[in-house]
Amino acid sequence: MGPKKLRASKSTARRCLGRVEYGRNVERVRQEKGLTQEQLAELSGFSQQYISGLEQGRRNPTIVSLYELATALGVSHMELVRSAEDE
Repeated sequence: MGPKKLRASKSTARRCLGRVEYGRNVERVRQEKGLTQEQLAELSGFSQQYISGLEQGRRNPTIVSLYELATALGVSHMELVRSAEDE
C-alpha cells in the first residue's frame, strides 16, 4: 500500500475560506480608512506581522481579536465577519 492521502473535510475547507474572508475584510476596511498595517498594529495592539498574516489568510483570528480589530478600525465587528456575498 502507498502512503495515505490526506484530504480536508468540508468543514475544514469552510474554516479556511472563512479565515481568508476575515483577512480580506480587515485589509479592505484598513485600506478604506487609509491606514497602513503598522498604523493598525499601533491602534490595535497587535503586531504588524500578525495583521499581515491575518490579511493573507495564514492566521485564524479569535472572536475577541476580530472585535478588538474592529474597535481599532472604528467599525462594527460584523463588518469583519460578513461574507463577500453580503455586499
